[in-house]
Order: sequence, then structure tokens, then C-alpha cells
Amino acid sequence: MMSYRQRERERHKLKIKYFDYLHYTATRVDPYVKEFLRSHFKLYPLAAEMFLSKYRFGNPQLRPALVRLAYELVGGNDWEKIIPVCAAIEVEETAYYCLDDFFDQEPTSKKDRDRLILQAVGFYSIAHDMTRAIRHCLSDEYFWRILEEMSNLDANTLQAGIIDSVMHGTDEQFYMGKVEGYNFWEQALKIGGLLRESANPNIELLGKIGKKIGMAHILSNDCWDFGKDLEDFRQGKSTLPIIFALNNASGQDREALTALLGRKDLSAQEIDVVRSIMVRCGAIEQGRKKALELCADAIELLHQFPDSEARQLIEFSTTYTQRNKYYKLLNRYKQQSP
Repeated sequence: MMSYRQRERERHKLKIKYFDYLHYTATRVDPYVKEFLRSHFKLYPLAAEMFLSKYRFGNPQLRPALVRLAYELVGGNDWEKIIPVCAAIEVEETAYYCLDDFFDQEPTSKKDRDRLILQAVGFYSIAHDMTRAIRHCLSDEYFWRILEEMSNLDANTLQAGIIDSVMHGTDEQFYMGKVEGYNFWEQALKIGGLLRESANPNIELLGKIGKKIGMAHILSNDCWDFGKDLEDFRQGKSTLPIIFALNNASGQDREALTALLGRKDLSAQEIDVVRSIMVRCGAIEQGRKKALELCADAIELLHQFPDSEARQLIEFSTTYTQRNKYYKLLNRYKQQSP
């Protein structure tokens, strides 16, 4: 059995390998996106620049890497031929960010609003065009199944966005529907398996793994947001930690949270109050526990695949639902609680 120090060393090695994998994937995907966009807008080259300005070049890319990981998990060893679909997944995500900016940042001018909508619609269209670029590499069945999963991703995200815009209160089931909708892991892993034309049981297994890990990441993000900038709390969103706190905090704490929820101009002292209450009532720990359970289930399913670098990296990704610098900050409030 490894000692704690040995386990930490192994984890550090995997962490380096994981981010190297994400970065390298981006170095291959980014040039493809740039070239595709510039060739796509021949009639009006300035349109390409409008889209290029919104795409996040140079960042480690989780979504394309997930497609690649799933592809390699089921035996693919020539991932560069699937770069168009890896790129399409990231382009789809860019469309979501355009819509998110439209709803959250409230652009002040009609011109800005129109540009964001045009960019969102354009990125959706571009993503599907990119996917068609690998049509010749696949059988009809698998090609159309990939397009179906892309459409499922769009539909799920749209529904989650609608839930997000209308959801108020303490309905946990409603919240979990939003989490399921925003979860891109399920489709990303299934698409990776489909690109390898893997057997149906593998595709379904990948979907189950992705659904659990993706939901765990969203739950965790909603928890550690309280150690970061409280973005969701400031916007008055009903996330799992907030729902739990409003249902379980003491009367005085609940009144304090209700008074501060949705306030964008929180002072440092008020942020401390919110963090203390969220930790004290067990909301952060509850969300973290749910994420841990989902990841444990996912890892059990993942181990049905043979050991490989791809499997190790997918499993490593689950550690970020439990270990994060923002959790460390929140732990200080736990130590301060009576």
C-alpha cells in the first residue's frame, strides 16, 4: 500500500499528464478551427474575424479532450482524423458562451445584442458543418448517430437554459434537471465512442459514465463558487447548496441568506457571512458528498474498460470534484464554526 506522500506524487504526475493532454489537444484543434472559419466565410472575410474573436484560443480544452479520451478508451489510436468533431464540440460550447453573455451580461446596445445572437447561431451552424467533414470516414449509421448526439447536446442545453432562467425557490428536482441539461460530458464521451464505431454497449456505458462525472463537476462547481466569487449567489440562482441552505439553515441564518441572495454588491463582510452560513449548515459538504457518490459510481463503470492512459485520465478528472483551492478556503470557515 502506498503512503500518503507516494499517493500525492502519483497524483501530481497524473495532473501534469492530464493538463499536457488538454493543452496538446488544443494545439491541434485551434489551428483547425482558425482555418475552417477563414475558409467558411469567403464571401465576407470580416465575418470570420467576428467569430474568431469570440473563440477561446490557447486554452486547455476539456470538451475536445473528452471526445479524444473516449475515442482512445475504446481502442482508437489515430485521433487526429477526428479533429473536426473535437473542434465542433468546442465550437458548440462557444455558442453557449455567446448565449450566456447575452442573458447574464445584458449587452447595452441593440448592436451588441444582435452580434451575440448572430455569433451563437453561427457557431451552432459551424459546429454541424465541422462534423460533416468526417462523413467519409464513417458508416451511415454512426455518422447519423453522431449528428443525433450533437442535436441532443443542443436540446439539453436549451432546456437547461430555460430552467435556469425561470427557476426560483427550493425545488431540488428542478435543479437536478438543469444540471442534467448542462452536462456535456455524456454526449462528448458517446460521440468519442461513436467515432471509433464502437459497439452499442460501450456507447451506452460511456454515456452513463459521462452523465455521472459531468453532473458531479457541475455540483462541485456550484459548491466551490462560494469560495470563489459567489457569482451564482449574486445572481440569485437556485443552486443545490443554496437550496439546501434555505431548507436546512437555522431561522436566523436563513433570513440573512434570503436578504443577501441576488445582491451583486456584496461587501467583504457580507461575503464572510454567506460563506460561514453555507459551511455551518452543511450545504457545501452535502453538495460535495453528492458529487463524490456520482464519481464513485462513474469510476466503477469506467473500470469495465481495460486499463489505459485514457481510462486513468478520465478517472483523474473526478478528483477535481473533491480537491480544489476554493474548497480549501471554505474549510477555514468550517474551522471557525462553533
